[in-house]
Amino acid sequence: MSTKKMIQRYETWRTDLPLFCPFCGEKAYDPNQEAEPILEGCKHVLFIAVDDGFEHRSDKFDALMGIVGKEDADIELGEKGYDGFTDQVELADSVKFAVYTPAPSFYGLYIGFAPTDDE
Repeated sequence: MSTKKMIQRYETWRTDLPLFCPFCGEKAYDPNQEAEPILEGCKHVLFIAVDDGFEHRSDKFDALMGIVGKEDADIELGEKGYDGFTDQVELADSVKFAVYTPAPSFYGLYIGFAPTDDE
C-alpha cells in the first residue's frame, strides 16, 4: 500500500515576521519593507500565492498540479480557493507556510517550498 506524501502545512498569524526558506535560508517574504512587502524566491520556492492569485508558480509546481500553461483564471481551485488548492501538493518533504492577517480581514499569503531534485 502506497501512502501519499502531501505538503506539510505551517499556519501562523504573525504577519510582522519575515519568512525564510527552510532548505537554504534565503528570505522569501519580508513584510517590513517601506513599500510593498518583498516576495522573493530561491530555487526551493514552489509557489507564492495570496487570496487573489499566484505571485509565482514554479515549473515543478505547475507540473505537479497539472496546470502547465494555464492562467490563474483557468485553474479549478475548488471551494477553498488558493489556500485549499495549494494544500493538495503531493511532494515528499515539501512545506507550505500559510500566513493570515488577523480579523476582520483573514487575508492569506501562502508560500510553498521543496528540496530540488538534486538535493
